[in-house]
Amino acid sequence: MNFPSSPWGAEFNLARSDSERLQNDEGRFSWMALSGTYRWKHFLMDDLTLKSGLGLASVHQERCCQVREDERSWAFTPDVEVSYRLSQYWDVFGAYRFFVGDKGTLSPSAFTLGVRAYWSRQAPVTTLINDDYLPPVMQTLRANTFALSEQVSQAVSADQSEFNQFFVQPDATDVQWQSLVLTLEDGREFRVPLSGRAGRLKAPLPDGKQVLRFALIGQEKDGGVIRRIESTQLVVAEEGKGFNVLLSVRSHFLGEKLYVQAY
Repeated sequence: MNFPSSPWGAEFNLARSDSERLQNDEGRFSWMALSGTYRWKHFLMDDLTLKSGLGLASVHQERCCQVREDERSWAFTPDVEVSYRLSQYWDVFGAYRFFVGDKGTLSPSAFTLGVRAYWSRQAPVTTLINDDYLPPVMQTLRANTFALSEQVSQAVSADQSEFNQFFVQPDATDVQWQSLVLTLEDGREFRVPLSGRAGRLKAPLPDGKQVLRFALIGQEKDGGVIRRIESTQLVVAEEGKGFNVLLSVRSHFLGEKLYVQAY
């Protein structure tokens, strides 16, 4: 159990092993633990999370058949986990858990690699607000970011406020991005052609909160391979006007990811 507004959390874990050969005997063990955890999000890179925990575990071991033993003991169980967010619903992770205390003959310490699924994890949230509510620091940051091109500077002018405008930040992927497919929560799709890394959608979008899917489509400059990269974003539109979106493609050790900034 994680708390969205706090790095602290709590976990309950249990495990049981199959038979394990120990000299001429067979052994089995099981354990269950209640732990407190602490998370460092964006550890070293975006979407990488480091989590550490400390818990109290009850360890049960059985051994037979020359001498039958049934042991129960208590142990502290520190653990550390590194996870990477692949999407709104999937993570990959690696973890190591060890036990401190009287563990008996067998050691339940283990290294784990796995995939974790989420049923209801929220997509990243972007709140669209009026310039009157932007702090000066954010206004300066926005101005510096959109100064990358003259087309972007035109987007912030008031006479373009009724349009939805999209801009692709220069990246190192060597892909010529040609179009953007915007999918609404109700399934409707809008294809926005890109010219000079910019595109415009004149069709009005529904007001309020909804999940939007952004899909960049392009062609590699060498080889002509068609590329597509997607991202899902929860957008809260407070004004019934158009909005501006800055899209950036960033590389990581598992491939590439599309990031969305909207205002």
